[in-house]
Amino acid sequence: LLKYHYPMPIDSIEPAPRGFAAETYYINSGKNSYFLKIMYRPNRHDLFKNGLRQVAALTEAGIDFIPAIIPARQGQLYIEEIYEQGKAILVVFERIEAKQSYDYDRRDAFEKLATIYKTSLTLKNKDSFYKEGFHDGFIDTYSQVLKDFWALEEKGLYREAKLARELLGPYTDSLEACPQEARQAVIGARSQRSTF
Repeated sequence: LLKYHYPMPIDSIEPAPRGFAAETYYINSGKNSYFLKIMYRPNRHDLFKNGLRQVAALTEAGIDFIPAIIPARQGQLYIEEIYEQGKAILVVFERIEAKQSYDYDRRDAFEKLATIYKTSLTLKNKDSFYKEGFHDGFIDTYSQVLKDFWALEEKGLYREAKLARELLGPYTDSLEACPQEARQAVIGARSQRSTF
């Protein structure tokens, strides 16, 4: 499949450290190495494709510290394929040596974020990108789970649930106030226009 869509020899493909939302692999191609990401989750397809357009626009504008997308043979940023599980989006990136970590130079990270933000303001078609949206369905789910948790009979609880109830008991008022606070935050976020 990749050999058909990408103009590169493929010597081998090996698993890369797993992403949270997609399958990830390294592609070894002669002296080069690439990064393959496969997104199966249909509820994330539109957002994922939009993100790829943003990555392409930023790298074309000169941002060189994020991996560039390797276009497919016909110039598209990604390919879509049908699998047993449904539709998948496949994209190949330049490979950079990196790993997920919470131990990093914060100054460097914020300088890079500032550079991305400044560059994003100059992009020609920035209004064509999706704006950040907020989904509030989780709030009702949280409220119901909390109600159900407090309504459970003590004798039927597992040991862990009993411990959790003991730990959370003193914070009941705060926990029960969270849904209303979250709804207010979503209303506020929706009223402000996201720029990019």
